[in-house]
Amino acid sequence: MSDKPIDWEIKESFATQDQADVADLKSVDGNLPLWENPQITGINRLNPHSPNRLYRTREDALAGKHNFGWCQSLNGKWQFHIAPIPQQVPPGFEATDFDDSKWSDINVPGHWELQGFGQPIYTNIIYPFTPTPPRVPADDNPTGCYRRTFVVDDSWAGRKIILCFEGVDSAFELYLNGKFIGYSTGSRMPAEFDITDHVLDGENQIAVKVYRWSVGTYLEDQDQWWLSGIFREVYIHALPQIHINDVQINTDINWENKTADIHVQMDANVPVHMQLLDSAGHVMGETVANGSETFTLTNPLLWTAETPTLYSLLLWLTDEQGNATGYLSYKVGIRDVLVEDGQLFVNQNPIKLRGVNRHESHPRKGRAIDESDMLRDIHLLKQHNINAVRLSHYPNQWRWYELADEYGLYLIDEADLETHGLQDKLSTDPVWEKAYIQRMDRMVMRTRNHPSVIAWSMGNESGMGVNFEKCAARIRELDPTRPVNYYHALSHPCVDWVGQHYTRLDQMRDALEQDDIAGRPILLEEYAHTMGNSLGNLKEYWGLIESHPRFIGGFIWEWCDHGIIRKDDDGNEVYSYGGDFGDTPNDGTFCIDGLVFPDRTLKPAMTEVKKVFQPAAMSLDIDTQQLSLANKRFHVTLDDLVMKWSLMIDGKILNQGVCELPTVKAQQTAILQLPSEMFVNVSALERVLTLSLVLRDQTSWADIGFEVAFEQFALPTLPIGSSTVKNNASIKVVKDTQNIAVSVGDLRFDWQRKEAVMTVPNCMLQGPELNVFRAYLDNDDAFAKDWDAAELPTLSRKVQQCEVVTEEDRQVCVVTQTHLCDSNDKTVIGSMIKHTVHADGWILLEQTVTPSQVLPTLPRIGMVMKLPTAMDQVHWYGKGPIETFSDRNTGAKVGYYQASVDDLFVPYIHPQESGLRTNVRWVTVCDTDGNGWLVVGDPMMQFTARRYTSQDLHHARHQEDLSPRDFIELAIDHKQAGTGNTSLRAERLKQHCVDLTEPMTWRCVIKPLDSSDIDRITLWHDARQLLK
Repeated sequence: MSDKPIDWEIKESFATQDQADVADLKSVDGNLPLWENPQITGINRLNPHSPNRLYRTREDALAGKHNFGWCQSLNGKWQFHIAPIPQQVPPGFEATDFDDSKWSDINVPGHWELQGFGQPIYTNIIYPFTPTPPRVPADDNPTGCYRRTFVVDDSWAGRKIILCFEGVDSAFELYLNGKFIGYSTGSRMPAEFDITDHVLDGENQIAVKVYRWSVGTYLEDQDQWWLSGIFREVYIHALPQIHINDVQINTDINWENKTADIHVQMDANVPVHMQLLDSAGHVMGETVANGSETFTLTNPLLWTAETPTLYSLLLWLTDEQGNATGYLSYKVGIRDVLVEDGQLFVNQNPIKLRGVNRHESHPRKGRAIDESDMLRDIHLLKQHNINAVRLSHYPNQWRWYELADEYGLYLIDEADLETHGLQDKLSTDPVWEKAYIQRMDRMVMRTRNHPSVIAWSMGNESGMGVNFEKCAARIRELDPTRPVNYYHALSHPCVDWVGQHYTRLDQMRDALEQDDIAGRPILLEEYAHTMGNSLGNLKEYWGLIESHPRFIGGFIWEWCDHGIIRKDDDGNEVYSYGGDFGDTPNDGTFCIDGLVFPDRTLKPAMTEVKKVFQPAAMSLDIDTQQLSLANKRFHVTLDDLVMKWSLMIDGKILNQGVCELPTVKAQQTAILQLPSEMFVNVSALERVLTLSLVLRDQTSWADIGFEVAFEQFALPTLPIGSSTVKNNASIKVVKDTQNIAVSVGDLRFDWQRKEAVMTVPNCMLQGPELNVFRAYLDNDDAFAKDWDAAELPTLSRKVQQCEVVTEEDRQVCVVTQTHLCDSNDKTVIGSMIKHTVHADGWILLEQTVTPSQVLPTLPRIGMVMKLPTAMDQVHWYGKGPIETFSDRNTGAKVGYYQASVDDLFVPYIHPQESGLRTNVRWVTVCDTDGNGWLVVGDPMMQFTARRYTSQDLHHARHQEDLSPRDFIELAIDHKQAGTGNTSLRAERLKQHCVDLTEPMTWRCVIKPLDSSDIDRITLWHDARQLLK
């Protein structure tokens, strides 16, 4: 492996920019504007601490419904004005008597670019302007001015009043009643100010000046949209004059004695009333203590992602009359985290992180998400067996951590720090040390009490330097209980494991033997780049991860597409990516790289994730009818699951039932004797046993009966005989110098010699013909140069032959021979298709594809035909129902499926090859009356049926660029290339490539259908006999 981070191998397709040197502050004018001074990260901003909003009553505190009694939201409509640069902000806009009546309304929280003020910009690595840190553009720095009023409740008299901004991008100045209150940088972290001495009775005027670009921008060069404004909630809350500001909770488990100590440390050196309660509300401990206390529990219930058991800690002070002045409530999860012997342990058990990277993202609201958005994500994460989330690349909203505690997710909390476009220039510069360390402080102090947070990340892709060494030391000082990681530290001793980004399988194997990381854990912090149609060979990655204890898991990049809603020229709402708003520079489609669409509609890849991450593995001994059931969970049994089973004969269910499971402890295996009803044997082509593990009861994230895991097993069958009566129709051939016509009863198959394609009146418009091209996937980027050099997108078809070569009573063979030629008229690939027409209506297609020169690995090899648009009803037996590719079909089940052509299509935001089904035994494409075609593989094939051609998809930038054709394109593939694992390099396994180094022959059979045809399974049997 390289000694440099892999992400520094910048893709040529990324936007690039010139970089100025980092300014030497000694030579910079001492009068740097506030927003350009790296030494000033905040003015009058309160020190970071744990959340300390108060409930009025004990009952409210225990309910934890966020009805904070001493809190007032300032969310909602604000008055807003945007200036092109800070110097053009309206003078005196902060004054109480300033006239803002002509200003616009804006929603807070929200980004101003998504509310009609300015332009969203998307970049991946580069900055949106030429970087000259700490300077930002003097002539283009939009500055948002916000104003609103509020009135403080009379009951707050005598209390401290704190104003909190949970998130403002990128820096802001705060004014209250015309007076300067403070300043803050750090977009994705809260900024609090004590406004007690500035609040008036009655109406108060708040004014905020927000800079789009600031010195903080240089530390926030994450792969996401550049969006500005007050995008998280704003509120004021009241604290008693004497109050608890910060609480630190640590748990210490004595495994030998089966006890746990819960250590509570507070910054208030006054008597604090404390109660520890279990999830049912029973008091487990109660005391009054000054500053610190330890509760000891015997046989405590422990927290893991599989057992998210939480206790409640209530804290309150009392006034002179003994009345509570407000209640603090914290959820406590008892667990420990340890890196030892090259593994990651939670509660003494080694675990694997089956994770995803997740940005806060919404197609309309950007990063201004709410609890309903978070819950939707968490439900989907849990339903797809994902147990971990890396908070890429910044601390999330506070509610996310609470939900992760409650539902059970492991989190890697990540500091809001990335200087990707400058690499390590700032990380090695001591001038920036303070800004780096403060971002660690603000992250750790805020979320260190959450059990879901099991590790800290110092940031992302900012090179390595002394500033990160000091950050690691600071984090360990604040919290010695969790591991620290950072990818660009590589094997540096300041981190607890070796992080990797987009490493290939062979590189992962090599890493195990590297001297500098010998014995250390290895984590794929980013891999499986899910851009567009992607996520190939995930199964192989996890086969390797699970084969070696030092691989502790990985985080797929990434959770959701970052498409933003805009309106096209016709007023339709569509998704946008970089450049769609006229933003320059930009990185185009690179933000469209999620497992789910922006609205959280699932992509087909999610089914693969669920299968690969499933918490059970099954293998079957057919002879003994015994099932080996392995529990892949790390802490609990499979007792919450039951087994549903079905026995499928040639696509139809013969038997089905439900079985109870034995108790299988975590990471253990049990042997089950399966009932004989599962193994009834009959004459058939296929017998498939499906075993499905489903939830026994309803959970917070899924309903009863929800499938968690499955496996399918092919069982041997009894032989079948010919099942239909042969048609006695005769075959007639009429041919001349221009045409060939073959008639079987009422059917006629025509060939024009100059075109060399078959047509069938009212049934087939054109085909079949050679097909080697597909619309490039985003993951085809590494192959595109070779494909373009071979002119695959523009090869022209030249007819060489169209002739009857065999003419008998029961069959006729027509051969077509064509070449695909480049722009120099040189043959690149040749194709010969034998069409053997049988008297019973079957047509055996035998295609031989021959390379005429050295070819790159190809997108596909197969045949394509055009059918009438009415033939839009598809039935098939094979993998489904979702789109699959050869390296991404583990999560699809073999079965009988039906769908419309439109439903087969996957509308990837950036159009590319879409709709493929693999491992297909047969497929019919018919109209609603049953007229159409049956295609049978030998023994299997792949197919795509849609209203667009591959060329249509290849040339379109967005879905709205596509117009349905006046035919259905049916592509039957012998083999199509897999999707591969990343668009960043050619990670496509050999077995999923299409290599044509010598002539290759494959076969399938087709048959016209009408409403009178016998059932498809019988026809499939007949076709298999013919293929023999």
